[in-house]
Amino acid sequence: MRRASPTATLLVGAVLGLAAPAQAGTVSGSSGAFRASMHAGTHHPRAGRKWIVTFTATRNGRPARASVGYEFLYGGKVVAHRSHYRFRGHFKDTFYWPVQSVGYALTLRAVVQGSHGATVYLDYAVQVIR
Repeated sequence: MRRASPTATLLVGAVLGLAAPAQAGTVSGSSGAFRASMHAGTHHPRAGRKWIVTFTATRNGRPARASVGYEFLYGGKVVAHRSHYRFRGHFKDTFYWPVQSVGYALTLRAVVQGSHGATVYLDYAVQVIR
């Protein structure tokens, strides 16, 4: 018996309305010479499991001192804040999404501030699954 190709499987899933495998994503932004980016492995993290996000901050192409804080949005409105961390160049953080967040279309907003005063807002869409 022949196996379906990955492309055929995705096409069938799309036609039947099935969810495609979650893809990794990176968002980035800049303010003048300050650039920041955030990368996460999926837009569909599992509740109660480790979900890692990484950040990069540069100024004029070199690692920059920065800080990051989180805002959680639902329906475009901030519903919670979390933490504030300082770093230089690269930063890695681990989230554990609560079961109560399963099924909601949320946005994780990372507010990245450079030590020289520039601010970049990085919005990452998330829908937690079981």
